[in-house]
Amino acid sequence: MPDTRQYRFGDEAEATEDRRQIEELLERANAADTLSGALPLLAEAAQIASNTADANARALCHHAAAYLYRVHGRLADAVRESEAEVLLRQQLHHPMLMARAIHSLGECHADLGNFEVALHHHLDALRIISHSNDQPRLAMIYNDIGVVYHKLTQYDQALKYYWQSHAIAQQIGDVESAGRALGNIGIIQARLEKFDEALQTHHQALELRSSVNDERGVAIVLGSIGNVHAMQGQALTALEYYGRSLAKRDSEKDQRGVAILQRNIAAMLRHLGRYEEAIAHCTAALQLATLLNSRDLLAQFHEEFSSIYEALGDHQQALHHHKQYAEHYSAMLNVGTQRSVAELQAKYDLERANAEREQFRRRMLEWEHTAFRAQVNPHFL
Repeated sequence: MPDTRQYRFGDEAEATEDRRQIEELLERANAADTLSGALPLLAEAAQIASNTADANARALCHHAAAYLYRVHGRLADAVRESEAEVLLRQQLHHPMLMARAIHSLGECHADLGNFEVALHHHLDALRIISHSNDQPRLAMIYNDIGVVYHKLTQYDQALKYYWQSHAIAQQIGDVESAGRALGNIGIIQARLEKFDEALQTHHQALELRSSVNDERGVAIVLGSIGNVHAMQGQALTALEYYGRSLAKRDSEKDQRGVAILQRNIAAMLRHLGRYEEAIAHCTAALQLATLLNSRDLLAQFHEEFSSIYEALGDHQQALHHHKQYAEHYSAMLNVGTQRSVAELQAKYDLERANAEREQFRRRMLEWEHTAFRAQVNPHFL
């Protein structure tokens, strides 16, 4: 779960009894074990906020609701709440909270597989944050931009942003963020078949995330280590790590992670010829992906089903799932999207370069002005 300080108001206004009550309700909702337990608390906080003229209170309620909907797999609801928060933040003229809202909206779209939209929001948030001293948020945004490029298989760009995130996290002593970035770097190293490097990086990430009792982070890294062994054909070792990872997952609050693990377990069982077990795990994964309405997961899971049925010799089912895979994958990753993503990055790079040139030009003018005064002042003296 996130730091509950995100449910503080973060503005200059004086704390009121209504605000204190809203903060308490949102923190209780965040700590609830189930979404059904959290929703009444969210509703109560939203009702108090709506009875006041405090737009910041309403925005904070939308932020909390968006996060909880997202972690519980209700992504369409999460997008709706995030968009409502962004609209309110635009009226409040608080850049840092605006950046947080835009970043959160980008995370929701990334989970849905809308990577072009996600990148657009992440870069907008980055433009705002880069003018501040909010290093923790900057590390998070760099990491999440890396995730988008990672999903788009643009590994060089992904690594650039992951390393930037890691460098900032190390500088400010943010162990959790450093571990997250290292874990993502290890995933790409494995994709590039640098297996020894990947395992070394993952074990460094595991040590960091264990040191701060980050159970969800530990579960993620254990799953990633399982993936490295799976890529090397070590199915039994991979299954061992997948099992350890699954045991640390909260099936209610980490549906996406559980779905990915179920699919990975299915792949290893297929590799071992245990097809009926593989179908059971892949079915569970596909059900979760359908519930999440995540295009990237739907593509992956239909692809795995196609491989299972091909191994069984059921070519009709294999073809059916392959068509489903192709449909979801092409919707997620088409040429237009790749072009738009490249244009977004180029636009951001150009704006940053222009800003740097303008800053340098102003410094040159200041230096020239200082030099001119140094020459003129002795004359007047």
